[in-house]
This record gives sequence, C-alpha cells and structure tokens, in this order.
Amino acid sequence: MGSATKTSSLLPLSRLEEIPIPKEQNRPHARSGHRSVADASAVYVFGGYHGDGQLLFPDVWRFDVIREEWKLIGSSDNYPTSVASSSVLLCGNSLLVFGGSGVPFGYANSNQLHLINLRTGQSKELPCTGDIPEKKYGASMAPSQDGRLYLYGGTTGSFFNSDVHCLDLKTQVYTKLESAGKNKPEPRYRHEMVWDSKKFYVIGGSTIDQEYRFDTIHAFDFESQLWNECACHPAQRDGFPNSRRFHACAKLNHMVYLSGGTSWLDVMYDDVWSLHLVTLQWTRLAVKLPVALFFHSMAVTPAGCLYIFGGCTTLAGTNRSDKMYKMWLRVPSLMEMCWLKLTKSYPRLLDVGNSKLHALGIPLKLVNRLNQNTEAS
Repeated sequence: MGSATKTSSLLPLSRLEEIPIPKEQNRPHARSGHRSVADASAVYVFGGYHGDGQLLFPDVWRFDVIREEWKLIGSSDNYPTSVASSSVLLCGNSLLVFGGSGVPFGYANSNQLHLINLRTGQSKELPCTGDIPEKKYGASMAPSQDGRLYLYGGTTGSFFNSDVHCLDLKTQVYTKLESAGKNKPEPRYRHEMVWDSKKFYVIGGSTIDQEYRFDTIHAFDFESQLWNECACHPAQRDGFPNSRRFHACAKLNHMVYLSGGTSWLDVMYDDVWSLHLVTLQWTRLAVKLPVALFFHSMAVTPAGCLYIFGGCTTLAGTNRSDKMYKMWLRVPSLMEMCWLKLTKSYPRLLDVGNSKLHALGIPLKLVNRLNQNTEAS
C-alpha cells in the first residue's frame, strides 16, 4: 500500500497527501458511491451511501481548497433521494444531478434531473420531456458546446444498457440517439466519462459478470453522433491498467487520471495512472493511494490539484473513508503559488473584507474565489 503525509505542505507535487481535518470541524460522513466535481474555489461532493444503517446522503458538501475546510451547502426535502451512483456535472454555479439509486439498490432508482444551486443550496427538478431515459444508476453525463447534455449507459440493477440520450438544455427535451455500428460500446455502468470540445470518452465500466479492459476506449463524436473504438498504447514497463470496476477518473487538459477500483478476483487497487487523450498513451504514475479504494471520487481544479475523497476500504464494502487526499499534477502558475504561500502564512488574511483584499493588490479573480466560498448558507 502507499502512504500519505498527514501534514499539509504548500505543494505536494506528484505525491498524495492526506489533508488533516480537525476532529471538531464539521465534515461529510464516511461514504461511497458519491460523486465529486471541482472549480477554482472548491471541491463539491454529492450524495453517497454508508452500509451501517443503510444511510443515504441527499446532501452537497463544499471543501474550500484554500481554507481546507468543509461546509454543508444543503440537504433539504426537495433534494434527490436516490443518491447512490448518481451522475453529476458542474454547470456554472450549479450541479446537474441525474438518476441514482436508493435502498434497496435497483428497486429505488430515479430518472429525475435536478439542478442544485451551489450558492444557495436550493434544488429543483427540471421538467424534462421527450424520450426520457429509464430509471437507472451508474450512468455518466457530458456537455457539448452547443448547449446539449449527453447521458450514456447505466443499469436498472438487472439490465445494463449502452443508450445515448441527448438533452437540449434550453428546451429540456430528451432525444434518444439510435447510433449503432460495430464501434458502439457494450452495455455497462459505473464507467467513467470525460470530454473535450468534440467528443466524450468512455473509460472502463462493468456489468454483473464483465469488467471492461483499458487497452481500448470508446469515443462519441458530438457532431457526427458516431462511435469510434480507440486503441490505446501500453506503458513501456507496466502495460495497461488491470481490468477493474468502481474506479475513479478526473481530467486535466488532455490528461485523464485513473485510480483505485476492485475486481471480481477479490483484488483492490491502489495504483494511479494517466492516459493522454491525444496520443492514447497510458502511463503508470510513481505514486499509490494511501489505501486501496473503490467507489471513491476524484476531482481536479483548473490549477491542477487533484482531490480524492471517500470510498470503500475493504473488499466486503463494510468500511468507508471520510478522508480527503490531494496531489498537484503539475507546477501551478506563479500567481497560484504566491496565493497559496500568502494564505498559509497569514490565514487571518482570509477574514479581511474583499474590498480590502483587492486594495492590498490581491487580483480580483482570487478575491472572487473567496466570495464564492462564503455565499452559500
């Protein structure tokens, strides 16, 4: 197993560091099956499950990446209730949340699409029409630049699909795309999806009796609406990641990062890999998760800091984590490094009013990040 330093240094570059959270500080319950996304200010964690008491978590938490503090954004009666293995997408200052399952899994599924305001914590269901997807969990979403949302895959608990639904976010009308051909991926759930301006990419996934390999990935072209199967290149010494399920991925520019997961062979993984989406080259990173994890989440900030939260820590799925780890994937800009150093050295500076900070010469884009982290109740 890997190890993680528990002291929060300024710049843990290419090594995972556990972020120390004081015991008295409010924080999310240990969980698995949640989702996380990130912007320049924070990591947002939605939903999840814990086996003790079969707890479901219809809530959203914000982790302030400067203060390194948790804050509950919202958990209300109008939040989604099927919150295990939902699909989550960051959309400006809101989260889009599709589907998910409750307890018992497969019998309490959802096909609702909710919009959760990250400033106010308020949630509302969008009244979508058209070819509405079936109630399912373990699907993934990707946005296109022309204002459409693509939903792929998932399961009802008994049946798995490889459907693609396209939602026009302006009209809120779904269309089921009848794309076929030999390159269409096989049905799956709990795959990971990333995207660029032209395509979305499906990485891994599983069914009841199948774990998909990583020697190929599938790409869906937004314009042609056709699938392409892309052959990847193995790492020189380490080959491809082993087939697995319930891994996590995050994307920074052209690089996709993959960690953890488990397999039918009763193996849990603590490895971390990268895939270059242009060259399709896999590389195994010289870093390991502090503990092997599955059903965890990963998110990366625009500045290049990767955050890993929660997940199952035992094969039986009885133990879950509430720890947050971070790792810088690249050297941040000089402005980012100066801001980190300044806020670490003078933490009381964060309590100064925004106008005073700006008057001191702090760039407005940095001041606005602090403002975003204090608006929600």
